Amino acid sequence: MTVTSITGDAGEISQLPEPTTRRQSDEIQSSVIRPSTALQDMPVKSSVAPKPNNYTRRVGAISIDPRAGQSFGAQLVRQAGNVTDQEHVETVLYQATQIPSYADGNRAATVRGIRQGLDLMHRVGMNIAVVTDTASHDDMKSLRAHVEKYNPTMELIDVPQTAVEVLQECAPGARNVGLIASPETFRRGVYQQHAKDRNWSASGANHAHMTEAEQPDADEQQIERGRTTLLAAVREMAQNGHVDAIVVGYPGLADSLPESVHVNGRDIPVINSNAAAASKAMQLARQDRAEIGEVHSNTCGCLPISLRGVVDDMTMAFAKATTRPVDAHGPTAGVMGGQGALAGVQFMGETGGLEVLVHQATHIADRTAFLKKQAGTEGFEDAADPRPEMYKSLDLMARAGVTNVVVTCNTAHAFIGDLRQYVSDKGYDINLLHIAGAALDEVKDQHGPGAHAVALMATDGTVNSRLYQDYGNNPHTWVVPDEKFQKQGMRSIYEGVKQNKLEQGRDDACAVVDSLVAKFELEHPGKPVIIALACTEFPVALDKETRKRWPNVTFVDTLASLSKKLINGSNVAVPASAENVERLSNELRSTVRQQEERMAA
Repeated sequence: MTVTSITGDAGEISQLPEPTTRRQSDEIQSSVIRPSTALQDMPVKSSVAPKPNNYTRRVGAISIDPRAGQSFGAQLVRQAGNVTDQEHVETVLYQATQIPSYADGNRAATVRGIRQGLDLMHRVGMNIAVVTDTASHDDMKSLRAHVEKYNPTMELIDVPQTAVEVLQECAPGARNVGLIASPETFRRGVYQQHAKDRNWSASGANHAHMTEAEQPDADEQQIERGRTTLLAAVREMAQNGHVDAIVVGYPGLADSLPESVHVNGRDIPVINSNAAAASKAMQLARQDRAEIGEVHSNTCGCLPISLRGVVDDMTMAFAKATTRPVDAHGPTAGVMGGQGALAGVQFMGETGGLEVLVHQATHIADRTAFLKKQAGTEGFEDAADPRPEMYKSLDLMARAGVTNVVVTCNTAHAFIGDLRQYVSDKGYDINLLHIAGAALDEVKDQHGPGAHAVALMATDGTVNSRLYQDYGNNPHTWVVPDEKFQKQGMRSIYEGVKQNKLEQGRDDACAVVDSLVAKFELEHPGKPVIIALACTEFPVALDKETRKRWPNVTFVDTLASLSKKLINGSNVAVPASAENVERLSNELRSTVRQQEERMAA
């Protein structure tokens, strides 16, 4: 991803590298590693004790536009800087795509849906709430009254007001302000009411393109057109010479914008409303406990235990009394994220119209370190058990009504049995999807039931732990690379793709495929060649164009399989189309790979 900068008198556009967030821990692993001798060869860290988390409150975001929610979550990660996953603010991102947007014209239904979303945020223990849809803030008075009455411990951030506060801080002398937001947002004065002493002017851009791009069912072409239109609107507004600052109210499209525009010898600030809201949320989340009252360690996390039942009963009773079944909104798909701070966020942004809840469970301890401790590896005696916090995340999912859950960390699948036992013991109606099971379902879908021969491209840990070979007592015969080519596969991952040396990674991965095809055809003559790409990096090294070298080989991308299973299992009107699955899996894979590269740096 790049940040676009507009410079020069003519508004020249140049591409600058986006600042990266370096990961200090080894949270993201490309394989599932169970306690085994394979762990003995892993490097020993000088300290595995989790670093303290400085946030005392939790942040919840409701997003009708999936890109706006993704953008808000990414801003939280980006603004935190170079910290470990455990040092990020705990967040719940609710992609409420079934709530009608203001553009649909049913304002009452939109407000009702947002209120239900706020009740959900309270139910899962969020102390701070953000609604990323800027148009909805015209109803802020009504929404605040609802929160104060039914969710009194939760603070609701006014996004336009926060953007204006940033404007006043970074450009106190700006009298003429350009606003790029929907015509309805401008007409209702959603931003202007917070700075009536400024002269506000509207953008004459094609708002239809930008509004279209923020719809849940927007395709890649529409999204790109919306972003291009927004960038052009910023450039045009800056070049006309009539504004001293620009405020942007299209949260799902603004991530690619610069912080300022240099035109005709002037630096014109560009205020991203979503970034301003994320900054405000982080500031509030750091408030001292003494300022907000003691926060007890329980599922809600926002009220003393003695008050939990009372408030929960009140909230649920209100929801039941005011919600008709046809209007009910709530996620059925859940993502246990935060294990790799951006992985869950990116998952949210690429699920199309799927209504999903992403829990950035930042308190989950390092999974690999704990597995090393279980294996008796020296230097990991102090490693914390990640399972208690994973259980708490499942508690949260259950309270939200989620029925299908995926975990974005591959290594966490080492504890999938414990997680499923916990779900069973608690009586939760939650189905934990397993990446190996999803991949095997894909094999069945493509080649029919029964036993097949499947070649496995994965890390040493995944191969040695037999995550795929032993899953569900499957009937398949597994073909793994010979020792020489297994090492070459590891080199493709760690010295190629992870180091951003894609050509080297591709060459090594291609050599592994050639060896597997030859071995497969020798051991299973006449059978269709199936290769499971069971590591995040392999589908990157072996992109679609490269895979055309083997026209008779079926490649099973395991992350794409998991994405498809989540979409299909959530009972919503979102097709598990090739486009949806590819978008989701590619974004997940890219994010995980980038974070692994940062950790290795």
